[in-house]
Amino acid sequence: MNERWADLHPGGLVEAASVMGLTKQAAARALKRGPAHLLIAELAMGPLYDLDAVEAWNMNRKKTPGPRLADSLRSATQAMQGMADAHDAYERSQTTVTVERTDQQPTQAAEIER
Repeated sequence: MNERWADLHPGGLVEAASVMGLTKQAAARALKRGPAHLLIAELAMGPLYDLDAVEAWNMNRKKTPGPRLADSLRSATQAMQGMADAHDAYERSQTTVTVERTDQQPTQAAEIER
């Protein structure tokens, strides 16, 4: 075997994702932004990476987590409350209220209507 390839530890996207501790989709995004030397070849089956280089790069790369689940739930709850408030305001604007006064004498009520 050629010495150049003797120390190579190749793997596909699934193996690279496993080394990185990410999902396949997240690893694909990260590796696209990564240095070119991580990619050995682009084959018909997909990319082929040097897993040792991926592991070393992953240890030093800046990792930015996505939004926390609690923040996402809080935002969704606030949005739903805002929609409910808007719906309530709309319903109040469409409601007609009829008030009958019962403290007047019938004759006085007739005089007022004229």
